[in-house]
Amino acid sequence: MEASAAESDAKPGGQAPLVLVSNRGPVTFDVDGSFHRGTGGLVTALTGLATHRDAVWIASAMTEGDVCRSRERNGRAFVVDTPAGEFHVRLVVSDPEAYDRFYNVVANPMLWFIQHYLWDLANAPDIRENEVHAFDEGYKAVNDDLEEAVAAYKQYDVMIVNAMFDGMNLVAKEGAVVNERNGVSILSENTGAHEELGEWALSVNPFDIKETADSIHRALTMTPEERERRCSGLKGAVTARDPGDWIDEQLADIREKNMAMAQDRPV
Repeated sequence: MEASAAESDAKPGGQAPLVLVSNRGPVTFDVDGSFHRGTGGLVTALTGLATHRDAVWIASAMTEGDVCRSRERNGRAFVVDTPAGEFHVRLVVSDPEAYDRFYNVVANPMLWFIQHYLWDLANAPDIRENEVHAFDEGYKAVNDDLEEAVAAYKQYDVMIVNAMFDGMNLVAKEGAVVNERNGVSILSENTGAHEELGEWALSVNPFDIKETADSIHRALTMTPEERERRCSGLKGAVTARDPGDWIDEQLADIREKNMAMAQDRPV
């Protein structure tokens, strides 16, 4: 699960509003205008933050009701009063076919399993022409739509990458490189990138909601000096290595493993 949080320019006499960006929003609308709480661990983790700060939550319009509500508001943010509190929500409408490819071909059946460590060498995703097309024409398109709503990578103050398990989460690296606001990274200790970036990020157990909430508070109240120090460390760690280094290490590991297996074979 990933989310970006950015703070826009402060309002006169007030606290800077927070901007949350994710696929799922805090509420989902039906065509009759009624709504119910959004599902998923990310929504649960961010709900308290969104109701206690001046925040706008930008999310994909996932249902026909979401689309209708967004168009009624001309794509602008609007207020939703729920039992959990008041939310300022902006629903981003994507092309239906692009969203279907984004969610039903790439995000749900592939990325979800990869990030939750349910793929392995014996059960790898079957990536063919259809999946590549879905990534190019769906996954990228929907992310571009959300990016047009807010330039999340460049403008976030806090980026949360709290996958339960994954191999190597590139979002944690991409965000650190392009961010222009000394953004703080909150990183699951179970992500592959944590080994490289953990020294400069705020580490969390992805199953611990309180620790995640405390880390969000710490990130948003961090001094400018510490933000700059951590951001510089992240950028340095990411740019110190290139894909060639990673390939060389994989080949070296393969050679070492083959040598060990050869030594164990009976003569």
